Amino acid sequence: PTATAIRARVSTTGAWTPALWTGAAALPSGARFQLVLNPTHAGRVEIYAVNAAGEGQKQPLWSGWVPASGEFHAPMMRLEGMRGVETLHVVLVPVRNRLGQIVRSGSETAVRVVHY
Repeated sequence: PTATAIRARVSTTGAWTPALWTGAAALPSGARFQLVLNPTHAGRVEIYAVNAAGEGQKQPLWSGWVPASGEFHAPMMRLEGMRGVETLHVVLVPVRNRLGQIVRSGSETAVRVVHY
């Protein structure tokens, strides 16, 4: 069986600068960006944000079905609020059968964005 994984990266139509100390994308407040997702299998993906103070949210910023293989562009997002290093947790949700048993494992990755 193939391992389950998801990769994600930041994409923006405007200019962005990599923050040398982290390698993360550095974007100004109000900047619009999206995540480019690449899962090993089709499934539901959820994106959660954690701000610079470490405060997360219970509901995903975005949730949707992502096809297998190839790149999928999540909807555009905007940097707002507290400045600092924000973390976006990207979760490929496990697939369960009717009995609730996991038939395909999930995966998670994180993308950091420096909000200045």
